Amino acid sequence: MAHTEANLTHQRSRFYARWAELVIDHRTLFLLLVLATTAGLATFGATNLRVDNNIDSFAPPNSPELKTLKAYRDTFGRADAFLILVKGDVFSPAFLSKLKALHDAVGQINVEVKAPLRHTEKATQPVDEFEFSDDGEGWGDEGQGTVIARVTSLINIRQTVTTPDGIDVRKLMDPMPGAARLPALKQEVLKDTFLVGQVVDAKGRYALMTAYTVDMEDNDIPKVTREVLKIAELQSGDGFEVMVTGPPAIASMIDSLVVEDLSRLGLYSLILVILVLALLFRHWVGVLGPVSVILVSVLCTLGLMAVVDFPVTILSGILPAFLFCVGVCDSIHMLSIYRDLKAQGMDNRQAIIEAVAITGAPVFYTSLTTMCGLFSLNFASVTVIAEMGLAGGMGVIIAWLMSLIVLPIALTLNTRTPSYTSTLDRLLWGWVYSLSRFV
Repeated sequence: MAHTEANLTHQRSRFYARWAELVIDHRTLFLLLVLATTAGLATFGATNLRVDNNIDSFAPPNSPELKTLKAYRDTFGRADAFLILVKGDVFSPAFLSKLKALHDAVGQINVEVKAPLRHTEKATQPVDEFEFSDDGEGWGDEGQGTVIARVTSLINIRQTVTTPDGIDVRKLMDPMPGAARLPALKQEVLKDTFLVGQVVDAKGRYALMTAYTVDMEDNDIPKVTREVLKIAELQSGDGFEVMVTGPPAIASMIDSLVVEDLSRLGLYSLILVILVLALLFRHWVGVLGPVSVILVSVLCTLGLMAVVDFPVTILSGILPAFLFCVGVCDSIHMLSIYRDLKAQGMDNRQAIIEAVAITGAPVFYTSLTTMCGLFSLNFASVTVIAEMGLAGGMGVIIAWLMSLIVLPIALTLNTRTPSYTSTLDRLLWGWVYSLSRFV
């Protein structure tokens, strides 16, 4: 026992011992600083952290392909549309009446977006397919705005037919056909190779509506998606089944799944960590300290990501679980030494100081190597990988710092002297003894 204590004393760092004394002597000040910083960053992250799983973020920021895409969007607007598929008896009065109501509702979607719209600040009506600019329709500022630039469906599609006098361009549903005309219209439409596959299927069982938004930031697309899904749910019914897909809807769904997985994975990881810590140390302080370290580390990291405008992506979504591992490993290392020193009869304050002095340097070096490995990802050409490396490196630094602040403060609350041999120690020694009998 004395030999072990002598070795531990020999390995101690005077810098970390002095640091532990400083934290314990001014624990109220340090605790307030940690709480204020965490609360500030957590609040900022909750209101400003964005989720972005757009495929554009996987391309190098200066790639010619990405520059061309941005130039295209600046000139022609977004090319990714909502695809709204409606199942039913397309060429029936009831179906067409509901389709027109759905068409009008989608065309009037109006949500607040951050980015300025192209052309004008408002689009009063969605532009018809093949609409001419001199007929008084389209862009203007005489009515309520909408974020939908163009909606295409059977309701407003234009049909081009040849006549003895030339070419006739007309709206297919202007005026809306009556029940008597629908059978002939059905045959006419299903023979038109331009319309089939664009707004209706070859058998007249599905109608397709395409909705393009005005130019906006990617993080505003989920707002429009929620409105489209809400309208689809309200309009859907017997004989009129509305389904929504398309790149914007899929991207919004992935964003939602990332947030759900982030929350679920974080909760499951936290529960598992609590159970393991309770099994190892069998004391609430042994659970409170590490859990506080990892929670503060995760909240501060997410807040800093919002400050530097790093979005949560499919890759960076693993950072909370990763920081759980880093933070709890550092804490267990320190807690194990602290427990052994307490079991040897050292008073609580001195045991905390010695545990920090002994483990401070090893924990720093392991954190440093992990941090350097993550920061090296900044040289990757893929943006999301570089951002994940920077965010992960910041998280490791925070976890290391919190291990030296939060954990010593939590240990000052301990009044119990643990037994020197824990349940895990007995299991390991039993395994070693059993193994030695066969060697």
